[in-house]
Amino acid sequence: MLTVWEGPANIQALELLRLLAPKYRGWEQYQARVRGIIEKLPEGFIRLRMALDARLEADAEAVAVTMRDQKSAQRYARKLLHRLSETLAFALLCEEASAAQARRDLSAADSAWLYLEQIEPPSFGEENEAARRSVLQVLEEEASQMATAGQ
Repeated sequence: MLTVWEGPANIQALELLRLLAPKYRGWEQYQARVRGIIEKLPEGFIRLRMALDARLEADAEAVAVTMRDQKSAQRYARKLLHRLSETLAFALLCEEASAAQARRDLSAADSAWLYLEQIEPPSFGEENEAARRSVLQVLEEEASQMATAGQ
């Protein structure tokens, strides 16, 4: 069964392949953006830094596999698009966590961890319970405030 190359996701995947070509230096720009976020993460976020660095390293491998020839490009373009978008979303959550930490708000870092667990599920029983409790507490506080405001 061959992929039918039409529709928004396939158009985006084809555009990604075009931008990854040496002429446009898309990979270099993407990598520089994510590396910039990694370098700005505070010392207290070493685990987030390591996780984002590991994602970027795996992204490099995925780009290499996808771009090695035309057949691979067609086969893996959509999967690569999905992977890079997840990594970029995680990087942007890490960037926000860094900014929030300066305001002494750690809930953004917890959100980044929970997102990472969605895109790269941990081993069973190895979830970050502290992050989960923190995010749930924030959600409960917001729900309580909304209920109070509605009365």
